[in-house]
Amino acid sequence: MFNEEKGLILLTQKQDFRAFEKLVGLYENMIYNLAYRVMGNVEDAEDVLQETFFNAYKAIHNFRQESKFSTWLYRIAYNLCLAKIKNRPHNNSIDIQDGVFEKIQANNLHDWSAIQTTS
Repeated sequence: MFNEEKGLILLTQKQDFRAFEKLVGLYENMIYNLAYRVMGNVEDAEDVLQETFFNAYKAIHNFRQESKFSTWLYRIAYNLCLAKIKNRPHNNSIDIQDGVFEKIQANNLHDWSAIQTTS
């Protein structure tokens, strides 16, 4: 497989899209599984999968075969995951449903606001 992969990489570097499609077929499950584990949902995992191969195709001329192709792809995918997580909107608000305070009182929680502190 290594020689086949090397040949596919060289062909892809010469703009052979069919060779790249074969590389995608070899590694799409690995990249999807990584993306799903990191992102935690199907939609984001599919986005990372697509972006990984898009970025890999654009940058294939930079791949010097000093490492395994799978390692190079893995790094692209992982960096995309981190970037997506970093750019997720943060929700710092708390959603308080009706009746939450009544439930707290019903559980006889102590009201600490009545305690006086010594200064």
